[in-house]
Amino acid sequence: GNCINDADMDGVCDEFEIAGCTDEGACNYDAEAGLDDGSCEYDSCAGCAIQQACNYDPNATINDVTLCEFITAAYLDCDGNCINDADGDGICDENEPPVVFGCTDPAALNYNPLANTDDGNCVADVPGCNIPSACNYDAEATSYDASCDFFSCIGCTNATACNYNPDATVAANSTCTFPASTIVDCDGNCINDADGDGVCDEQEIYGCTDPSANNYNQYATEDNGSCLTLTGGCVLPFACNYDSEADYLIFSMCDLNFPCSQGVAPEGPQTAALNPICNIPGACNYLEEGECEYSVECIEAVTGCMDPTACDYDADAFYQGLCDYTSCLGCTDASACNYDADATGSDGSCDYTSCSGCTDADAANYDATAAIDDGSCEYPGCTIPGACNFDPNANVSDNSCDFESCIGCTNPAACNYDEDALYNSGCDYISCIGCTDDSADNFNPGATIDNGSCIISGCILPDACNYDAMANNNDGSCDFTSCIGCGDDEACNYNPAASISDALQCEYPFVGFDCDGECLDEDSNGVCDYIDAIEVDGSDYCGEGTVWDEATQTCVAIPTCPGDFNDDGLIQLEDLLDFLFIYGTTCE
Repeated sequence: GNCINDADMDGVCDEFEIAGCTDEGACNYDAEAGLDDGSCEYDSCAGCAIQQACNYDPNATINDVTLCEFITAAYLDCDGNCINDADGDGICDENEPPVVFGCTDPAALNYNPLANTDDGNCVADVPGCNIPSACNYDAEATSYDASCDFFSCIGCTNATACNYNPDATVAANSTCTFPASTIVDCDGNCINDADGDGVCDEQEIYGCTDPSANNYNQYATEDNGSCLTLTGGCVLPFACNYDSEADYLIFSMCDLNFPCSQGVAPEGPQTAALNPICNIPGACNYLEEGECEYSVECIEAVTGCMDPTACDYDADAFYQGLCDYTSCLGCTDASACNYDADATGSDGSCDYTSCSGCTDADAANYDATAAIDDGSCEYPGCTIPGACNFDPNANVSDNSCDFESCIGCTNPAACNYDEDALYNSGCDYISCIGCTDDSADNFNPGATIDNGSCIISGCILPDACNYDAMANNNDGSCDFTSCIGCGDDEACNYNPAASISDALQCEYPFVGFDCDGECLDEDSNGVCDYIDAIEVDGSDYCGEGTVWDEATQTCVAIPTCPGDFNDDGLIQLEDLLDFLFIYGTTCE
């Protein structure tokens, strides 16, 4: 009853085997076929089994990645249409440039090269003279055009100066001229001259202006009625020719020959003749014994100027002499060059120029000999406000004014922005615009303002194995195969590195077995769990000529040749030896 031909030893005779495709991976696999007839085919069920693909085929049992079609960009659907297009202009929202408000007019003063939406605030660039201190300053001008004039309106803007120019708009006050002093006007005439004599009231010297007077003051400019016309004579009361009308003593005119030639003895000598003591004041031996004595020497010793206003006033003088009213005059102004500390009156001789000059050692015209600073110090430099090198400390122009070096572009958005520029001119908004990302394909090392034009090539499809999040230009390098694998962590060939899961690649163990082909035996009883779980009646499962074997839990052939222990179809010595080998053993 055993099969004569059973090539696969499955208990089914070859003559009864069902022919068909026995490859489980083939499209036409026949589970009932026991004999492979070479009819397996792998095309009819092949397709793209990757769910991320546009042509994903859920019915495909064979995954052919070469058939898969993917989107060309993350923002496109499988038909190449925008997924997001809010304004319906055919440009995907992801490709729409971000709205940047600003002035989009390249000719405007505030042009913004990065703006793509005009905000209506463009400021027109008006060339002209935009330096406020220039003579032809144009308040409407926004950029310098080299037309500025700094000379036609230069002048003295000090209203107190003699040459004040009310039309001057650029100050050049180093050119201002002023009166010689505060008491004269710009023409040198006295501001105050009550008597109209050409001598300013502040400079009038009062005194005697009569040359014939004894107290004549040659420096006096205004007579104050003080002139004295004095008469000299003998003012000695005891003299024979005493003159009561005389104003001062001329000793040589006195007659002291006693008794007097006129026969009239003066009171003094008579008394002296009777008195042994000289009691006549003015005598040389006054209050001494003996007759009164008179000599030129002793008389002159007590003769002097008794006028306190005179230069030679002598408080000890006994007899009035001729007074001096001019020798003590001089410059009494301590600020003058010729100040005389001993002078008791002014003679109008004060000099304020011979010792005056510039006393500042830092000035260009410093005069080391000057004692009085006359305000003439000169500090050369650029004196025109608004010039690039204007020096506020300079008061004398040295023709060094520069009006070019501070001209430049004052717009921070421009390529040639100059933070040191004072006046706007010549902004460039083109030369430095470009891609500033050194990793981009079109990196421009000369660009300083990024205009969003950087191109970074790579795979831009998020589902690809080599997706590059930094890329913005698809270079066709997207790979969808290298990262395909089984994504089921319960499969024997689970690949945690796979980013694209292909369920058809997953391999699972047979029920009751692990991935290594070993049966599961959780109770460690030496019997596979799947066998423990079932009770098998061999008669229900084994075919004709076979019997159920409890030990192996399989159907085994019924021996047709008892005693043929090695199943070689012959009963011989080897079978006897096998029997003897187990003879006497106890079966469990």
